[in-house]
Amino acid sequence: MKGRLSVDPLDMENASLDFGGVQRAEPLAVFHPYSAQDVAWLVKAAYESAHGFTVSARGHGHSINGQAMTTNGVVIRMSRRLGYNERPPVATKVYEKFMHVDVWGGELWIDVLRSTLKYGLAPKSWTDYLYLSVGGTLSNAGISGQAFNHGPQISNVYELDVVTGKGELLTCSKESNSELFHAVLGGLGQFGIITRARIALEPAPLMVRWIRVIYSNFSAFTHDQEYLISLHGQPNGQKFDYVEGFVNVDEGLINNWRSSFFSPRNPVKISSLNASGNGAVLYCLEITKNYGESDSNYTIDQEVYALLKKLNFIPNSIFTTDVPYVDFLDRVHKSELKLRSKGLWDVPHPWLNLFVPKSRIEDFDRGVFKGILGNKKKTNGPILIYPMNKNKWDGKTSVVTPNEDVFYLVALLMSALDNGDETQTPEYLSNQNRRILRFCADSGINVKQYLPHYTTQQEWRDHYGDKWTQFYKRKLQFDPRHILATGQHMWEDLIIKAKNAGLDAIDTYVFWNIHEPTQGNYNFEGRYDLVRFIKTVQKVVLYVHLRIGPYVSAEWNFGGFPVWLKYVPGISFRTDNEPFKVAMQKFTQKIVGMMKISGLFESQGGPIILSQIENEYETAEKKLGAAGSAYLKWAAATAVGLNTGVPWVMCKQDDAPDPIINTCNGFYSNTFLPNKPYKPIMWTEAWTGWFTQFGGAINHRPVQDLAFAVARFIQRGGSFLNYYMFHRGTNFGRTSGPFITTSYDYDAPIDEYGLLWQPKYGHLMELHRAIKMCERALVSSDPTVISLGSSQENFGEDISSLEDSSTLAAVGLLEQLNLTRDNSDYLWYITSIDISPSESFFRGGQKPTLFVQSRGHAVHVFINGQLSGSAYSTPENMRVVFNEPVNLHAGTNRIALLSIAVGLPNNGIHFETWDIGILGPVALQGLDQGHKDLSSKKWTYKVGLKGESMNLVSPNGVSSIEWMPGSLVTQDQQPLKWYKAYFDAPMGNEPLALDMKSMGKGQVWINGQSIGRYWITNANGNCGICKYSGTFRASKCQLGCGQPTQHWKSSVIRTIFSLKNKIRLR
Repeated sequence: MKGRLSVDPLDMENASLDFGGVQRAEPLAVFHPYSAQDVAWLVKAAYESAHGFTVSARGHGHSINGQAMTTNGVVIRMSRRLGYNERPPVATKVYEKFMHVDVWGGELWIDVLRSTLKYGLAPKSWTDYLYLSVGGTLSNAGISGQAFNHGPQISNVYELDVVTGKGELLTCSKESNSELFHAVLGGLGQFGIITRARIALEPAPLMVRWIRVIYSNFSAFTHDQEYLISLHGQPNGQKFDYVEGFVNVDEGLINNWRSSFFSPRNPVKISSLNASGNGAVLYCLEITKNYGESDSNYTIDQEVYALLKKLNFIPNSIFTTDVPYVDFLDRVHKSELKLRSKGLWDVPHPWLNLFVPKSRIEDFDRGVFKGILGNKKKTNGPILIYPMNKNKWDGKTSVVTPNEDVFYLVALLMSALDNGDETQTPEYLSNQNRRILRFCADSGINVKQYLPHYTTQQEWRDHYGDKWTQFYKRKLQFDPRHILATGQHMWEDLIIKAKNAGLDAIDTYVFWNIHEPTQGNYNFEGRYDLVRFIKTVQKVVLYVHLRIGPYVSAEWNFGGFPVWLKYVPGISFRTDNEPFKVAMQKFTQKIVGMMKISGLFESQGGPIILSQIENEYETAEKKLGAAGSAYLKWAAATAVGLNTGVPWVMCKQDDAPDPIINTCNGFYSNTFLPNKPYKPIMWTEAWTGWFTQFGGAINHRPVQDLAFAVARFIQRGGSFLNYYMFHRGTNFGRTSGPFITTSYDYDAPIDEYGLLWQPKYGHLMELHRAIKMCERALVSSDPTVISLGSSQENFGEDISSLEDSSTLAAVGLLEQLNLTRDNSDYLWYITSIDISPSESFFRGGQKPTLFVQSRGHAVHVFINGQLSGSAYSTPENMRVVFNEPVNLHAGTNRIALLSIAVGLPNNGIHFETWDIGILGPVALQGLDQGHKDLSSKKWTYKVGLKGESMNLVSPNGVSSIEWMPGSLVTQDQQPLKWYKAYFDAPMGNEPLALDMKSMGKGQVWINGQSIGRYWITNANGNCGICKYSGTFRASKCQLGCGQPTQHWKSSVIRTIFSLKNKIRLR
């Protein structure tokens, strides 16, 4: 990378503002690229980042509502700074023969014009203001008075170089990568950053005859505009080259900042015209005729006269001037310099740009020009209005226009001034814009915003209409992590789907073990950014129930407690224990403090309306007696004392002390009442299904039963209902509890991949009566299967070298967690035993039997380096028993037991005291001398597997080890193998999964990130006919008996993919 990353205060300040002046967003840094490859490098870094950051491309900063800004991200400064002698990353190159020019995406149009004029050429289509970047206008459309003839700027592009949201630098055109080409044009920066554009050219005229005529009749004004643009197919001598217009609702508008066309005496004539109309609105038609040295003045006069005589303007209201072509194109900049000298340029600009269908333009005139704006004494800025031909716009691009052959641009280009006039303030002008939009909506005028600005995804869906599905698919294809152009505020997908289903609030646990993984060291980065998550919910206008706990259960590893907590001296979990209360209070205060600093409680104007302390404690309290009751009262007082200004709840806690609200969790809430009549009836967990365990069946709850339970709850006066769960999740890495599958399914309405699960989603959406069903669920199809077998390599664990290093020796059997500290699922127990050659089993007798009892979840037994057998526990019986004959030889025999723990306990009284691992007895039976107890022998312990210590899961791997090629895998059946394979990231953004049913038990990593555990064990259950009548239980409707509980390995999120991917299996 040759570019420069800057946190210079001036750079940061400039990137925090735009021309609109109504938004502010400070980035993390500003990037000055040296080349297109630099841009690709930065975006790819964002795409591949574990924590993720956003990227916004900024040209000349002429956006209006923060579209080119970003927080928690990097702004790429694409344009050169004015007044600095900086080279563009791509040099402008004019191709005279082919009539096109290649330019850098951040180049300003004024510089493009200067470069092409050296060859007597100029681009065909323009914007009114030339100090805009090429990439910026092409990302919107790029329009001016030439658009009726040549189309917008996006219709005059031959080829683009684009950096996608994946960091790919691609060349695209109508013929090559056409989907990307059309997506980017008018795509608001959502699909890629334009680094090079090939622009169509035409011979540049020398001079321009610039004409303005005045109308008092709107119908005559629009009729003449529409007539003039209908001549677009005629020879040059029979049409004008530019057609625009503007509205005059006060006396001073004709000489506005956009151009000082009229001489000082002309405004007097116009003022008199306005007066004669008794304050009526006037309309000005602005037209031009281009000509060169070879064109005589007589010819131009005749052509202009022939066109003007067919128009119906006010007689004697013709104003003309002749100017050089460059002066006409650069007309706005000259006025800009005058305003800058007076300090009137860098002011807020709450602009509103609309495309209005031709059929409703007269209604718009009556309601807006003569209505909302007609009684204003002064409108501080021009109001443009001119028609365009839809057939000059390519419908394949991302931009949307009204569905009529002719439509109008109406641009209210207002400036807010600090002059004491309330009608000139940003607030007033913004409210005026909202009034105009509301009038259009109420009148059924189907306008489309140009340079659009919305704050919710639903508004964007309405804006794009029939194009939304295509727009959304393009986003998933080219920017799946939503890295680019976040200033547009389009993407809060899962939350939007929840809102579309009629939900009003989002509930979330706070997981202590991920936010404080080691004591005193907090992690709120990336996808653990709790504040950002809540602000995202707030942006979509939903409330939040923050379930702090901090005990969460949730089938989560260790109930959400960090493992370090177990080793705090003198601690006892969830009881009247001072060390535990100190730690819990500190973490709870940390979370509440973060929310307060960000103003997120409802009492501060934020979205958090409810918080929870503790979780389902009542059963534990009864067993603990007085200590449990004392702890409960302490937890309630601690929560209330934090002064959040919102209510606190305790779920499944009938004796919750005031003012804590006790709530219900369960399949039903038809009999629940709070412990005081003045407390609201709240159902904090309406179970949509049940969790899934390895070896267990899939639990399914019919939506009819769920909907009936919810309806009955509301009928009884229920005031708050939370679905547990509404979105299925993924237990990434090693976050799941004992036997809990990586997929945290819960039969929820939105599945693990973010797809709508019907009929549950649609049925509940109808029940909520918030909106009609917005979309059908995606129709599933047969998956595309990519086999990784042919590209596999494997590495076998070296059982013979277990005691080489990093071992611990002790007499007797030690508890597993005390040694692993949850850094690995695996612990080796190693010992040896001498066998006399006189043993009778050497002479044909029965082999001795090894008996092993473990409190882990699985054990593999190795005798002298060879696998002797394995044993597994089940969700119903979590003790492992191995009792099998073993092969021994005369002399010293080494016994190696590999204990495996699939998650730590997360529920029950004092689960922190529960032991796991092999604690005995371990015995050898059937020797000539009878039973031999091995439990009290000297044992050697080794944490984890060799591959873990060598960090084989790293994408870079270990170059010194020898991986066996895939062709040899079938020849060597040694257990405990690592497998790796490379694969190309599949195109598109469809959900991806790994089919693990050919494997046994282990873990999976992709590009160094753990996807979670797998265990191909068949489901046992009762998979009979499912009837939802009667009381529901978790085992009532089960699926998948006799099949692997889970062989499709989690939702493989594309954010961890690169172009070339490495998968590792254990």
